Amino acid sequence: MDKGWHLCYECGDSLVTELLVRQAGSSSDFLMFTGHGSENGDLALYDYGLHQPCCPFQVKVNWDSVGDSWYCVKFAMFLACLVLNKAEWGSILGNGMHHILGYTGDSHEPLDALVVEMFLSRCYGEVGKEAVFAPRTVLDAWRYANILADENQWAVIGHNGNGKDYLFGVKGGPTPDVRGTGDIKRWRMGSAQSIFLKDTKAVTSSSASAAGRIGRIRGIRRIPEAYRCWSGRTFGNANLIPLEYGAVIYERDSCGLPYRGNPAEAIEEAENFIQRFGGLPEDAGIRHMLPIFAESLVHSGREIIAYLIVYKQVFNGIEVDGLAGSSIKVLVDNHGVVFFYRYWHELLAEVEGSEDDIMTTVEAINQFNRLHQFRFKTAEAPSVKKAELVYWSAPHWLPTDECVPAWRMHTEAGGVLFMDAHSGEYLNERKVTST
Repeated sequence: MDKGWHLCYECGDSLVTELLVRQAGSSSDFLMFTGHGSENGDLALYDYGLHQPCCPFQVKVNWDSVGDSWYCVKFAMFLACLVLNKAEWGSILGNGMHHILGYTGDSHEPLDALVVEMFLSRCYGEVGKEAVFAPRTVLDAWRYANILADENQWAVIGHNGNGKDYLFGVKGGPTPDVRGTGDIKRWRMGSAQSIFLKDTKAVTSSSASAAGRIGRIRGIRRIPEAYRCWSGRTFGNANLIPLEYGAVIYERDSCGLPYRGNPAEAIEEAENFIQRFGGLPEDAGIRHMLPIFAESLVHSGREIIAYLIVYKQVFNGIEVDGLAGSSIKVLVDNHGVVFFYRYWHELLAEVEGSEDDIMTTVEAINQFNRLHQFRFKTAEAPSVKKAELVYWSAPHWLPTDECVPAWRMHTEAGGVLFMDAHSGEYLNERKVTST
């Protein structure tokens, strides 16, 4: 995506030093770091572990070691685990920096690359394969890209007064600098609010113990729901974006103010909207409901500004799940529905001849520890908090007529990784395209 930006620095491994990080922040408008991070806010440099991918830091930078030199940069993106758990990163915004985009939980490849691509495409309004759409603000672009990729540990620390920033060259670009730290906020996704689902049809996950009793399991055949001829269009600041293979996205500017409704009203708003976009499938159930918080880092206050309601489906008592896979996602705030994603399938039957022994819970965790834990960008090796058996739904840019049995591995920091339950293959790592 060539937008006429001038590249100030681009380097990796041993060339990334504290001095270079300081210089980059003092001479560039947009800084991106990708690598390991920690809940202390540390960004790990190359020397932290040359021979062991997950060993204690030897060299790192943090807000207190580089922040006093970041007097030019407007936006920073940290593709590293846990870094925005540390609120002190907000202190470096006092000199006029606008926003830091990152994560309070796990971050890992290749999803980071997918999120960056979807973030930029939304910033510029170049989503999908049709005409140019209305661009999104920096905050909304980051929020919607992560929701689409199921990266629910996203966060932004920034000036409330810069909440309507666009990227350089888009509409009015960034808003005027705000000095000081009196209006610093952290916007982030909260944890699942299952208590709100007691009167609503909900999806429950297959437990590891139940999965262990299945022994042999087949894949399932599926077809996309009846194709609807969505046509891409922009009306006001809203976009209706059809994707390949029947998926569709609707998005518009968010409100950002404290949500005036309650969770039940948010669900009602979501389901009324779904009825206008294909109806609510009979086999759809709410997988989780996640609040979006705006937290004041000065007054220690927290307000819910929106709710994300996610619908999934179940086959033979096992949930169908996958990053950017078959699901319905609805984000509701005071403006109503501001983000909607629908990609749904009719589940037909088991695939004859595909049955095979599934890995046990212990085998799956051992496979994760041996081959896949390095994919998360934490300072220490991530541990598995929970393992659940699911049918894996490929993302909407990889159409397939089968859902394979998979282990869904949850890490302590909130990361999710899918492994083929037969082979142990890492299913998150698939070719991504702009969406």
